[in-house]
Amino acid sequence: MLGCGGPGDRSPWGKALERRGVVYPLFFHLLDSAAIAAGLWDRFLSSNQRVWIARGLGVPQGVARGLVAFWAGLHDLGKLTPGFQQCAPGAFRTVSPALRADVGDVERVGHARASMFTAFGPLVELGYGADELEGVAAGVAGILGGHHGRFQQADPLVLASADCVAGLGGASWDRLRREYVAFVHEQVGGPRVPAQVPAAVGVLVTGLVILADWLASQEDYWLAKDVSEKATAGSHFREAVRSAGEVIEQAGLARADLERLPFAELHQVQEPNPLQRSVMEELPAAVQGAGILVVTAAPGDGKTETALEAERVLSQAAGTRGLCFVLPTMATSDEMYKRVATAVARQSAGGVSAVTLTHSMAWLNEAYGDAELASGSRVVSHEEPEGASAAAEWERARPGAWLRGSKRALLAQYAVGTFDQALLSVLPVRHNSLRLLGLTGKTFVVDEAHAYEPYERELLQRLLSWLGRFGCPVVLLSATLPSTAGDQLVRAYLRGAGWKKRQLKGRSFQSAYPGWLFVGAQTAEATPMSSGRQEQHQEHRAARLSVCVEPVSHRLPQDAGRLAAIGRELAPLAEGQGSAAVVCSTVADAQATYLHLRDHADLQPGDELILLHAQLPGEVREARARQITSRLGRRGRVPGRTVVVATQVIEQSLDLDVDLLISDLAPLSQLLQRAGRCWRHEDFWQRSGCPDRYRTRPEWAGGPRLVVLNSLDGEQEPPKHWGSVYPAYLLSATVEALEEQPGGWVDIPGEVQRLVERVHVKVPAGVEEKRYEQYLRLQGDLMAQEHVGRCAAVPGPRALQGLHEMHREALDEVQAATRLGADSVRVLCCFRQEDGCITLDRAGEQPLPDPGRGGRLAPADVRTVMRRTIPVRASYLAQRGDQQSPPQAWEEQPLLSDLVLLVNEEPGAVDAAVHVGSVRFRLDDELGLVRQ
Repeated sequence: MLGCGGPGDRSPWGKALERRGVVYPLFFHLLDSAAIAAGLWDRFLSSNQRVWIARGLGVPQGVARGLVAFWAGLHDLGKLTPGFQQCAPGAFRTVSPALRADVGDVERVGHARASMFTAFGPLVELGYGADELEGVAAGVAGILGGHHGRFQQADPLVLASADCVAGLGGASWDRLRREYVAFVHEQVGGPRVPAQVPAAVGVLVTGLVILADWLASQEDYWLAKDVSEKATAGSHFREAVRSAGEVIEQAGLARADLERLPFAELHQVQEPNPLQRSVMEELPAAVQGAGILVVTAAPGDGKTETALEAERVLSQAAGTRGLCFVLPTMATSDEMYKRVATAVARQSAGGVSAVTLTHSMAWLNEAYGDAELASGSRVVSHEEPEGASAAAEWERARPGAWLRGSKRALLAQYAVGTFDQALLSVLPVRHNSLRLLGLTGKTFVVDEAHAYEPYERELLQRLLSWLGRFGCPVVLLSATLPSTAGDQLVRAYLRGAGWKKRQLKGRSFQSAYPGWLFVGAQTAEATPMSSGRQEQHQEHRAARLSVCVEPVSHRLPQDAGRLAAIGRELAPLAEGQGSAAVVCSTVADAQATYLHLRDHADLQPGDELILLHAQLPGEVREARARQITSRLGRRGRVPGRTVVVATQVIEQSLDLDVDLLISDLAPLSQLLQRAGRCWRHEDFWQRSGCPDRYRTRPEWAGGPRLVVLNSLDGEQEPPKHWGSVYPAYLLSATVEALEEQPGGWVDIPGEVQRLVERVHVKVPAGVEEKRYEQYLRLQGDLMAQEHVGRCAAVPGPRALQGLHEMHREALDEVQAATRLGADSVRVLCCFRQEDGCITLDRAGEQPLPDPGRGGRLAPADVRTVMRRTIPVRASYLAQRGDQQSPPQAWEEQPLLSDLVLLVNEEPGAVDAAVHVGSVRFRLDDELGLVRQ
């Protein structure tokens, strides 16, 4: 027993601001971290996380709480070494003479690794055991070694060697470290040794230790602490325990229960549709704990509202608190953010529950104001370097400053973001444990589950196994999910929950369409939506989609044959009223189509005729998307004519309603997704009691109509300028399936699943040799992507033999994003004026922002620049040189330092282009970025 005063020497520093001559005792930082970790156990972790951590450690929850706090209090023990203490000379001079005299030969070791080395011996003395098979000291040492985000191998034989602590200080340093360990252990209640420390549980505990460390490292937090001689260690710890709840609350991490509203009031409809009502009334009886829910229904069937209602049921049964909603694109995430934030705000007393938005450009969203971006306390880590209206309602759910920090968004109780942000948790990137900690305490919802590539689906299966391991409910939403794909995802979840492949053999997890299927994690029993409710929903949403497959010539974007066909289909609209969308396969196709209609269809550009694609400056794209939804969105249609020409961005990102949809040929699942924009809001308008004017259709529109422009040549190959946008086999199989539909009709939803299975699952038989070659080529590509996904992912939770396997390779998040298909760069089009000044605008009124004397750009300036950037495939800019580099003053701003500048030397010439090697780029006010 050391007494309430604690160890005799607390001179070693843990935090330092050398310029200000401020140091903070390491021992106090360890106590702070232990206190906050205990608070996080109480106020941040969900019930399912506490249960599974305690069960994994083989101790009651109360003991597990003490253990987590104890280990968090040891995370920086490696700072109690000469190598670390000497890295700040001014702070080292405050260290006691006895320690400075006992430095010895100094070994420079990263302090996370040093924590792993130095904690092992004291833990063994506490009874943790050093045995390679039965001892748990190595498992805890691995947690400490990973507290900077990357795990290291904790071999018990190596850790037990005297060589591990050689160079980490003499006997006085070793003795003081043991005193620190003993006092922290005593303060947290002296928790007994756990039965085991499974690697998967260690991952979550590490995430909690990292979080506690970050909170305790906030400058505003530790600078306010009393570090005078009169402050005893015992009193300091008691104060840290008392204030932990406030720290967690201020960071936006405290969990809060929503005041649940009735469905109709929450979603502002008169009544739920049969699918939604089934989830409300039938799902609760099927759910006895965690599990996975697959919801399949046609576009426009209210799957988002269904998922939010399912979260209510699943969270209550599984013990989770909150929601993580992931989608394929940034545009879809931005739209979903507002919907989820609105729902949370309506049910949150006093707006206490925040919703974060997580994707690579999330901070440009309205959820993050300029003033808020500049706020927040700096985290001093000493890490080793490595690289009232609806609008007002969602604004009330804006995240606080702390949660907007790097890698923290998934820790919020409610998060919306892109799919890749969740997948980073199962890639060997730094802080993947923190991401898994954030995900495993919430209901996880995957929208558009059909829209991901095989590589991504493999990663999704690995993530599902981790969620299944910790009893986290999952909801998969899709309009066109092949039954085999859904079955594979369910099985991956169940394997994480502990089911062996042989135990699942012979079971089917294929959901009927439309409907839902729930599979329990503990029972592996599948419960479907009742046949009666399924029939009701089919009748409720029954529609006949008219499909016309029209062969066209399409060798170039400007091909007259394709453009003439589009003009003919739009003739009734051009002569009267109504709305239509033309979906093109490439940006060049969309630009050529827009120009043709502008010049030949008598449509007013920018009003009746709107162009939308990815290669528009960000602010222009956002403005056009808002214009489209205001003219064709859920809140009603404007009178007159509207034609939207777009690329695939329209498939998922815009919630719009048109009378006619014309599309370039695409795989069947995507065509059906696009067709879901035809007469999309009819059901919602009826259920919401909206005025008849919302549902007014032109006389020529007798029902939903899809026109497919078949541009396959005689060899059944797509246009060469499309590149590898779509596999040739899926395109030819789609044409065949649609042309065989009797009378050119597709019954929605009745025939959707059959058509999807035929094109995307069925093995072709009796087809010509060319088609079969296309099929084999497709299967080879799919198998290759799946193999890459399996190799890239971290091991599953039950295959993980040690924490170090979470980082078998040093992959950073930029490399991971490239693997996830984000092989693009962002370009900034700007203009050199006569005086040599480079400006953001053609008129020369907005010079490039300069950081000035402060050395850093203001958040508003960074936002201004980034909102004008355009994503471009990296290969198009492979020949870029120094003249395309950003200003040197931007190098300290991570977002701006990687931009590619396209500087127009003739701002007065509309057709002036910028040459990058053999590629010419031109920014057009109407067309966006034109590549020639």
